Amino acid sequence: MNGAGVKQDGAPYTGVGKSQYAQGGWTTGDKTSWEQQLKARAQYGQNDYTRMPK
Repeated sequence: MNGAGVKQDGAPYTGVGKSQYAQGGWTTGDKTSWEQQLKARAQYGQNDYTRMPK
């Protein structure tokens, strides 16, 4: 094998086009908005300490 059929993955922030699963506020291909969405998701969506009632 000479590796001619190897396909490289694109950067994750490039997206896959229009998708019903894409988060609002994220612009396809915009690395800055991608990083902001990841930070917000980590802080508010997956952080149990901020979601627990006091």
